[in-house]
Parts: sequence; C-alpha cells; structure tokens
Amino acid sequence: LLSFCCFSVFGGENTREDELSHFDTPFLIGDWYLMNPNPEESAENFRAIKLSLGSDYSFSIDIQKKDYSVDHWEGLYNA
Repeated sequence: LLSFCCFSVFGGENTREDELSHFDTPFLIGDWYLMNPNPEESAENFRAIKLSLGSDYSFSIDIQKKDYSVDHWEGLYNA
C-alpha cells in the first residue's frame, strides 16, 4: 500500500512542458459583469460593465452608459 501511494504521488507530477495549456491565474479568465441595480437613481453613469480576460493576457472592457451608448477599451495586462 505504501509503494502505491508513493507511485501515485510521483506519477501524477506534470512538468510545464507536458501541459497542454497553462495560465498563472486561471480563476480570472472569462467574462465578468457588474450590473447597476438602479441606474435611474444612481449617481454612477453606467447600466452594466463587462470585463473580459483572456488566457493570452488580453482584456476588453465594455461600459454601457445610462443612455445605452457603449464605451469599449481593450489591451494587454499582467497578472
């Protein structure tokens, strides 16, 4: 039983070269939304904000304002 545990621990190791994909902070990847619960009475001038983070360290931000226009930014980030 002890030899099986040791084999399992060492057999499960992966080197970075063996991984098909790798990202330092995988929980950040994806689309993130921030909704203004009451845009008509709020002092902030937005209805919704969408933040998209990619595994290639790219981002985009879309801000939908109260008048339904959308501001868009995109670029690269460090994590």
